[in-house]
Amino acid sequence: MSSPGSDDEPPQGEIGRQAVAALGGYVYQVYASTLAWLRLSDGELLYLEVAEDYAIASRGALTGVQVKNTAGSGRVTLQTEDVRTAIDTFVDLVSRNPDRVVSLRYLTTAEIGHERMIEHRVPKGPALAYWRQAALFADSAPLRSVLLKSKLKQDTLDFIAALDEEAFRSQFLKRIHWLCGAPNLADLISDIDDELIEFASTQRRLTSSQARRLRPALAEKVLSVASGEPPRRLRKKDLLELIDRHARIDVPIGHYEDLVANQRDKTVPQEALLAPPAVASSQDFSPANISTMRQTAEELLSVLDQIGSVLAENLQTALEDDRAGRSRKLREWLEEGRRAATNRAGIRCRRKPGPKRCGRKPCSPCATSMSRRLKACLTKPTS
Repeated sequence: MSSPGSDDEPPQGEIGRQAVAALGGYVYQVYASTLAWLRLSDGELLYLEVAEDYAIASRGALTGVQVKNTAGSGRVTLQTEDVRTAIDTFVDLVSRNPDRVVSLRYLTTAEIGHERMIEHRVPKGPALAYWRQAALFADSAPLRSVLLKSKLKQDTLDFIAALDEEAFRSQFLKRIHWLCGAPNLADLISDIDDELIEFASTQRRLTSSQARRLRPALAEKVLSVASGEPPRRLRKKDLLELIDRHARIDVPIGHYEDLVANQRDKTVPQEALLAPPAVASSQDFSPANISTMRQTAEELLSVLDQIGSVLAENLQTALEDDRAGRSRKLREWLEEGRRAATNRAGIRCRRKPGPKRCGRKPCSPCATSMSRRLKACLTKPTS
């Protein structure tokens, strides 16, 4: 048990001056911006702290997004100060961007609540819930009446009053979206991981664990750009470049060529090609020597799989000939194998040319086919 004034107790301070809630809001905003970055389409730009918390700009369109992690502060209504500020901001964005189709999204973890005062209510439930209905098919007059009685800026009130019914729906109600009840921070991070895994696996063929490790780097980049100098802009290209920097290792071209050359040398064991097992004499047809010949062919089977189908056919012919010719042709085949191992230019896969031609090195289907033919030859009874 700690005594009063010990180091285990936190220092005392004025509760109202603590910035924990504000820091939580900033963290949530950074991750929400990160998720928006992952979801950018080709040609779209993500602006941070330029027009709203973040904004997505494309050709002829601008979508501003306000992010609020305010679930702990209670429900929101049309009369909540942040909601009224968002409406004022939308009108300001429209006036500043006359050549763009402007829309605004108010994203908050708080749920929609009911208005307290009667003059601020609409006939069918909360005003923010009725907003979407009025934008589509419901009577918009009650909502317009409530808005004109709200504490909005005069420019906003004039903007609303000047719109006819159709323009009020299409140019105002349909352009503002109230995304209430958004996921909490833990769920938001989980959504980022899901998006990152799908994006990185398709764009850069990364595993899920590799993709998850990229999240801190993305959030750090968003924070750096948001707190930096204008234009504070990100695009899909920046995302791909960041993933490449953190998920790939650059190797000098000289080192890469050496690595490829060394790997190529290890493909066929040199000792197996330069010093093949001894072959029985062509004048000795005893069962023991015939068995030795078969053992020799079996030992060279792994080498044969990498040399090519031409040599496989030669060995098959040698084993199917008469006794007197077997040893001679087998020795000829071994000599040809040593020559071919040092120069494979003339050896190609037996598969027919196609969209996935495998080149000089025998592919897996060819190796399997050669193995079957050789085993059939080796088990064929001698006469």
